Amino acid sequence: MKKYIFLLTLLAFIFPKEPMKFKIPIEKPKDIKLVGKHNSQSRTEEILYFYDFEGGEEFDDANGDGQWNIGEDFIDANNNNSYDSSGDGWSAYGNWVTNDQFYNSDTHSYNSPHAFNQNSKFQSPTISLPELSNDPSAEEKLLFKFWILNNMFDADGNNNGFLDDFFQLWLLDLDAPTTWHKASSPSVSEEESAYWCADETIGTNGGYGENYLDFLDTPSVLVGENGVLFADLRWVIEDYTGASWNNSCTDGWDAINVRISSDGGETWSLLEDPNLPYNFECGMGFISNDQNYEEGYSLNHLAAGWGGTNPVVFGENQFSTFTADLSDYANQEVIVRFAFGSDWDVSGYDDSSLTGLEVDNILIIDDEGYAFEDYATPGPPDIDGGLMLGDAQAYTFLFYDWKGVDPYFGLPRPGSNGWEEYTPGSAFFGMDTSSDVTQWAGHDIKFEFISYYDGNSDGGQGNGLFFDDFTVFKETEEPLVGQTLTEEQLNTEFEVCYGNDQYEVGDTFKVGDYDGSTNENGFHYVTLINIDASWCPPCFDNLYDLANLSDEFSDNNAFMLAEGLFDYNEFGGDNVDSQTTCNEWGEEMANYTDSPPIVFDDSDYVAMDWWETDYSIPSFILLDHNMQIRYSGNNLTYWSTRGWINLLLDECGDLCNNEIIVEGDINLDNLVNILDIMILIDFILDDIYNQEADFNNDGVINIIDILFIVDIIIDSENL
Repeated sequence: MKKYIFLLTLLAFIFPKEPMKFKIPIEKPKDIKLVGKHNSQSRTEEILYFYDFEGGEEFDDANGDGQWNIGEDFIDANNNNSYDSSGDGWSAYGNWVTNDQFYNSDTHSYNSPHAFNQNSKFQSPTISLPELSNDPSAEEKLLFKFWILNNMFDADGNNNGFLDDFFQLWLLDLDAPTTWHKASSPSVSEEESAYWCADETIGTNGGYGENYLDFLDTPSVLVGENGVLFADLRWVIEDYTGASWNNSCTDGWDAINVRISSDGGETWSLLEDPNLPYNFECGMGFISNDQNYEEGYSLNHLAAGWGGTNPVVFGENQFSTFTADLSDYANQEVIVRFAFGSDWDVSGYDDSSLTGLEVDNILIIDDEGYAFEDYATPGPPDIDGGLMLGDAQAYTFLFYDWKGVDPYFGLPRPGSNGWEEYTPGSAFFGMDTSSDVTQWAGHDIKFEFISYYDGNSDGGQGNGLFFDDFTVFKETEEPLVGQTLTEEQLNTEFEVCYGNDQYEVGDTFKVGDYDGSTNENGFHYVTLINIDASWCPPCFDNLYDLANLSDEFSDNNAFMLAEGLFDYNEFGGDNVDSQTTCNEWGEEMANYTDSPPIVFDDSDYVAMDWWETDYSIPSFILLDHNMQIRYSGNNLTYWSTRGWINLLLDECGDLCNNEIIVEGDINLDNLVNILDIMILIDFILDDIYNQEADFNNDGVINIIDILFIVDIIIDSENL
């Protein structure tokens, strides 16, 4: 008897084995962080695929410039400026229709309107994901996003904690690795082997997983007159008895059959053995992996199959021989396929006795003799010598969502209040969403949206689910550390809301002020920028360490500290609970140091967006004298920061010697007087050469250099 699916079943498909129920999450997520915008400096997006459902318009990045433009590989497959489910590559099953009343862009979206007891699927065309580069200096991700308007009112009308109307998103991997391999098996000794469709890590003895469609093909074989196929088969899969599903031809669950193609695999026909008849006409193991196996669609003629356990012919745990007449294929090149499809529930993970499908002793015999033979003889565990070929596709469940308000946070779900973009990394609280498809790099994939409506509208009835502007893109993130600030970052002006000796309140501050290659005095600096929020207790606690750093380096005007505040509504420290201003934040720091840094207003999150610290605070950014980022993160302590500053000052060397040099000032007291002459005399008497004292640059310290200082003293007295 089929197990029913409840909350803990992650996988569920278009025609679930009972009304689909998903528990609405009510527990607080383990990790909550404010997610921000993409970093404009270090992240780039290359559009790989875009679809907006406007008249069948499809755009590809044909010229490789990372942009899509109308007119670039413009495709209107049906040439009538309207969308249909077949002409544009997207396939609709069930009630999905074009809608011109609600859309995110232009004139149309795609809509699954409300309908009782309706489960409908909307599938993308094949999308070829690129391979990722091997550049260790850049992190590449393959991601997707889309716009959604969710008007499925009946989320949980009966208040039982399970969803009524909702949607799911799946990914179909058309290049999934095959599980077919040559091996000893539950029915074959170590001295022998068979072709086995199973994952040996599943269950006790190996088994199969969910939502997998796996094929074992012969090479192309020329069949002569009166050809016959023989193959020994053994299977132990899910029991098919009692299988049914509303609105489906389903009369079996996991399914196995044998097929043949005479056109190189473009089309297939079912092979049958009257002595080993199929158990059912429509296996859910096929339908759940491709809706075209459903009645009325293009692959329905291949939906029949076996289920349960094969008939015992040669004794318990043994093979049955499948025999098929190939006389209709005389003098043709054919491919024979052994097909196995599993649905979303009950597999080797659930029952260790379900060991899958085994095939052995494959023979094609005609009037000329043996046209093909493969006995799966013992050897390496891969497919035998290039003769038999494995091919597979598999579904992966990505996420689900619903209309309404998150039960824990009280926040609206995406699309509940109108069109909203479902983007990677969005903070959909209480929900683990996955928009990262990087693991499928180099594969052909399809996306599949499935809408579920129950048999009533006890929570209300809306216009259903709307979908628009689907985008697949590659995100490249260059390591922030090591990058030099852009011109925009150097020259963006921020308002100073707490001043010091260098800036007054109301002045503008920009990071470029500390860039020695461009600032007016030509001085180089080592710069620490700290980003805080006044409601953040760690930020408040951090003020003491920053104050100590200000004091320690107060005599070194080559070190600059700037404090950015992006939210200053209230303090979060243990000893402060009142409303505060930016100026009061600076005054708090001034309690610990005589040299407080400036505080600048970053309430628009401009600087915070630059540094890629995931909006975690406090954030620390260290810049060397070349305006190169040397650290960006959240974990600096007083001692580690102090070490960083000293290191960067040492690297800067004389470029960070910003003291005013007074000509003739040998002892560097900013005065030229008799003391400098006395030091120069000592150099002469002790025969010491000092370049700084060689004022005429003749390579010798002598009376001429003394006269040089005397002239400076006399000139200064005459002023």
